[in-house]
Amino acid sequence: MTGAASNLIILADQADREQWLLARREGLGGSDMAAICGESRYRRAIDVWTDRMEPLPDASGPVNDDPDREDRLEMGHILEPVILGLAARGEWRDKAHRGIWRPPLVQRRDRPWHVGSADGLATTPVGGGWYEPGFNGRHPSGAAGMLTAPPDGGEWEEIEEVKTHGYHASLAYDERPGAEEPVPADKVIQCAWYSSLYGIPRVSLRALIDTHLRRRWRWVVDPALETELLTMAEDWWRAHITGGIRPSPDGSERYRSHLRKRFPADDGSIVRAAPDLDDVVAKLRAAKAATKAAEVEEERLAQLIQASMGSASVLETHLGRITWKVQAGRLKWRDALDETLRKLGWDSAQIRAFEETYRGSPPRVFLTPQTWSKK
Repeated sequence: MTGAASNLIILADQADREQWLLARREGLGGSDMAAICGESRYRRAIDVWTDRMEPLPDASGPVNDDPDREDRLEMGHILEPVILGLAARGEWRDKAHRGIWRPPLVQRRDRPWHVGSADGLATTPVGGGWYEPGFNGRHPSGAAGMLTAPPDGGEWEEIEEVKTHGYHASLAYDERPGAEEPVPADKVIQCAWYSSLYGIPRVSLRALIDTHLRRRWRWVVDPALETELLTMAEDWWRAHITGGIRPSPDGSERYRSHLRKRFPADDGSIVRAAPDLDDVVAKLRAAKAATKAAEVEEERLAQLIQASMGSASVLETHLGRITWKVQAGRLKWRDALDETLRKLGWDSAQIRAFEETYRGSPPRVFLTPQTWSKK
């Protein structure tokens, strides 16, 4: 890593979370590349663009729309040093002590949009131990320094990446012997990104599954994948960050959420579609017609199966089990609330006032001509 080390500029210590979050906006990290490639479960390219082009959210406001995911992310950060500590002591089925160091957030001098902070950098499995988070070569004033050799000498051998998963998320891994894709694509992309960042071809991915199962995968990163990611990242950064162009819609729920937040209200005006947008409208009409036809065909096929099942609950097929069972009815919250308020003696005016108090913001509804559905 000697040559690569001279190319790395330290941006922020991982222990300083706020500074780390601010500094990572200077480029693209491993999870950003997974999102840009469309392989992330939680983010898309539009999220990466928004993170870089819009001001940071107010710290006093909500951090995430999904509190459960926030808990998972926080616990993942807490468990990372625990897992790497086990690895350093040879207690992760390795049976060999390793020198493992938690690197800061770094940036490539030769490609400033290439940033990242691997969970750990490991030396050869002899002696050594677990190094606490910190800088090696940080300037006393806090100015950017360079990432240098391991604190105990020698060379960096592997990149250490840590993941913590519940049972269902762990199903994305394929643990069968000889599996072609044992590790999910987003994890492969992240590791390849760090490999090209540090100039270390070997990576080690450790996953803690369902609180107690220890898993480890090791591989040498494909140079062709590194080249492809770097080319994609440079083009994407030049077009969308330097050029300021919003990424094109990708059909994801994340992009829909972005548009709702970006354009929450309408001004009542009418615009005339340009010729190229008329083509898009024609394609939308055709897509909706195809969707409607597919829905009708789906229902027809389901009815064929239901007719053959009769009163049976389960149909065994070579493609899997199909069930047709009686389920508990949905609670009619609207009726239940009205009935409860009337029993409390509320009149219609009081009920309406109560509803207005807790009514959410009016959504923008996207409607297409009714004549489309009639065709």
